[in-house]
Amino acid sequence: MVTPAYSDAPPQLTKFTSIPEKVNKIAIICLSGMGNILLFIPALIRIKEIFPEAQIYFITIREANLDLIKECPFIT
Repeated sequence: MVTPAYSDAPPQLTKFTSIPEKVNKIAIICLSGMGNILLFIPALIRIKEIFPEAQIYFITIREANLDLIKECPFIT
């Protein structure tokens, strides 16, 4: 079993891979609609909890998605 880099990391993140000690930037690509983004927001919050210093970039092709993401304070 891989030793988790973060003690509070969920087991599904550490079972098959290790988490790097430091992450500077995270890019999330979402080509789907607004509903999927809304469902993904709890995952974004958890990512920010695990990597508090990381800058999170959100890439999408739909302009309507940008309005929703602009409201998330932790997205760069």
